[in-house]
Amino acid sequence: MYQSFLKTPSKSQWKKIGLQRRSGVVLPLFSIRSKTSAGIGEFKDIKPIIDWCKLTGNSIVQLLPLNDTGLLSSPFSPITSIGLNPIHISLSEIEGGEKENERIKSLFPMEKRVDYRVGKEKVSSLKKIFKKADLSGDFEEFIDKNSAWLNDYATFKALRDFHKNQPWFDWEKDFRDFNKEKVEIFKEKFKDNILFWKWIQWHSFKQLKSVKDYALKNNVLIKGDLPHFISKDSVDCWINRDWFKLQYVAGAPPDYFSKDGQTWGMPPFNWEAIELNNFEFIRRRLNYADNFYDIIRIDHLIGLFRTWIVRDSKAVSGSFDLKEKKDQERRGYAILRKMIDSSTMLLCAEDMGTIPLFCRKTIKDLGIPGLDIGRNQKRYRRLAVSTLSTHDMDLFPEWSSKNDLNERDVDEAMKEILSAPSIFSIPLIFDWLFFSGDIDRLKAPKYRINKPGTISDNNWSIMLPFFVEELVKLPGNKKIQRINQLRSDFGNPLDLSVGN
Repeated sequence: MYQSFLKTPSKSQWKKIGLQRRSGVVLPLFSIRSKTSAGIGEFKDIKPIIDWCKLTGNSIVQLLPLNDTGLLSSPFSPITSIGLNPIHISLSEIEGGEKENERIKSLFPMEKRVDYRVGKEKVSSLKKIFKKADLSGDFEEFIDKNSAWLNDYATFKALRDFHKNQPWFDWEKDFRDFNKEKVEIFKEKFKDNILFWKWIQWHSFKQLKSVKDYALKNNVLIKGDLPHFISKDSVDCWINRDWFKLQYVAGAPPDYFSKDGQTWGMPPFNWEAIELNNFEFIRRRLNYADNFYDIIRIDHLIGLFRTWIVRDSKAVSGSFDLKEKKDQERRGYAILRKMIDSSTMLLCAEDMGTIPLFCRKTIKDLGIPGLDIGRNQKRYRRLAVSTLSTHDMDLFPEWSSKNDLNERDVDEAMKEILSAPSIFSIPLIFDWLFFSGDIDRLKAPKYRINKPGTISDNNWSIMLPFFVEELVKLPGNKKIQRINQLRSDFGNPLDLSVGN
């Protein structure tokens, strides 16, 4: 049924993970908590999720982006295209960190929502631990191996500290414009702080890599997320300005969803400059992500083909950066092909919404799964991930209620996406737990992850109502086991579609 995937440019990635039908779970790391985590979900907390997956017949854990976002809560506003977010470091996993871990736990008891002030407090704790840290062992090897991005990242973070977290474009001129002589003087003067930020990334690397190793032992795949846009206040924009069109912001043209269009505050890429540099930007990102993930989600697929760029704040006055269809198609194909050739990870594309047919044709030809949402879905593709909700949507029970579809409950919908031809089916953790009955479906509105276009403490902050260690003890697990067994038994899934 899926043998044709082995005839695409992604054949080596498919051979690596196999062609079996898999179920999984989408997990916002900030939404889970263990009995030892401090203030927010931590890298090590993914391991009990892997245990739960193994118990329930799931074999993919999909994570939202884990890039460093500075003081921001949205995982889609990274200040680095590569470095991990230190907010997810487990202090208790670092020698000498137990006392600080208990201190953070007392300050941030982790109830219904994340208090993102924990990030600043954790960095403060890490600085105390760093003063007594043993820097021998493989720390120097990590620095040498990752110098291409790590040196700039650590310098950028130290300069942010020096400028009290002001964006780089508001720094004093010599630092803003990267006066090499002045920056070198700064690096010498603040070398300990720069080393600290490298040390933080080292511990982040070790803790997340440990998760990947644990998943491998348990036959569970880890799926990462590659955020499309990078914040203007990022090390990437500071160091490699020619890779971005900093005079513009990206957005969307006026359409059915927004009559005035949208602007997102992120700079669009200068793909011509990136291509002239042999796509180094892409290769670095993927090479580092290869350490942690088996599969990677490509955020905002359409943006690889064309981007709506706006010079002022009015989206309606914008235009596409490429006008001709043939140019859009050529660029998207070139970028995706470079991504395939630069990584061992299987690519999966976020191709939701109204996008040109050639985008979906391109990913089909390349062997890249798309995304099918089980809401009035007419056809399910075999080369796809089926799911019920995304992080930007009402969760399924709320959506069903709003659309007077109460008769089509989450049980029926879950059965549909799991019996669909899609090779992967990966619902959100919350939809799984509504289905299992371990979270009340009537409370679905309280568990929404993000409402696009709004600024609220309720975005990117919801937490599961129990410790992650308790997942394996939930009574609804048997229901999840049964439906996942059915998915395996279907082999030849219900013919809900003739899509490819």
